[in-house]
Amino acid sequence: MKQDTLKSVMTKLSVQKVELASVDELKSLEKEYMSTYADLRDIRRIGVELKNKAKGAASDLSKVQSKIKQELNSFQKKAEELGVDFKRIKEYQNLDRILNDDLPEYLAIYERVAKFDIP
Repeated sequence: MKQDTLKSVMTKLSVQKVELASVDELKSLEKEYMSTYADLRDIRRIGVELKNKAKGAASDLSKVQSKIKQELNSFQKKAEELGVDFKRIKEYQNLDRILNDDLPEYLAIYERVAKFDIP
């Protein structure tokens, strides 16, 4: 009978040892999850900030684009009145390239970023 009691106690202790090991494993997994969750939360925050900056930059760039268009049109009219070939002027060429090549590309990038769906 003592041996049966001893076996019963040993079995209970073994079960408790297994249960404790399982609890420790669960705690370890929870800690790993919390670390990953914190990283994901930081990435989400950065994504939201990036999206907001892209919206602001797109708005600012659109304003710059409008100003460049106005200035180039004004410059073109003045140059034509004076009989100057404005297309040969380096500054005009640079702004024309910016207006027609660079700005549309940057605006497209900012607009794509601003449309990201961040849950």
